[in-house]
Amino acid sequence: MSKTTWYTSATLVIIFSVFLGIAISQTNLLIPLVTEPETEQIEIANDTWQQEGSTISTLLEYGTPAGPETNTVSFTLDDSNVITAVSLSIDTTDAVSASYQERFTTEVQTLLIGKKITEVTSIDTVAGASLTTKAFNAAVVQL
Repeated sequence: MSKTTWYTSATLVIIFSVFLGIAISQTNLLIPLVTEPETEQIEIANDTWQQEGSTISTLLEYGTPAGPETNTVSFTLDDSNVITAVSLSIDTTDAVSASYQERFTTEVQTLLIGKKITEVTSIDTVAGASLTTKAFNAAVVQL
């Protein structure tokens, strides 16, 4: 094989690979490989928020690809019912779930601290934690 033929063949392989890569990235072929399955198993355990002093909390139970999750979400309120703190218990043993829940807890605080509790209706997906956010939103409508 001559150098010219080899260079031509290598060039064609590279061009083909680039176009194939672009074509694949423009389709949904990779979606099942990079997205987690969604579950709609969201419920509020005992359907009530409990208040203890200036803190209100409820239990979230929801399904994830790693299995069922249970978290307690709590709001601390001032005398005007303005949120001064938000917390989420992280009881999972799954590292991926724990990572999502930790990021959710950090980012949800920036969204909600300083708002009146009556202003909290629902939030968009926070920190990529779509299932935790859905469970949170299901709980918030019970307030």
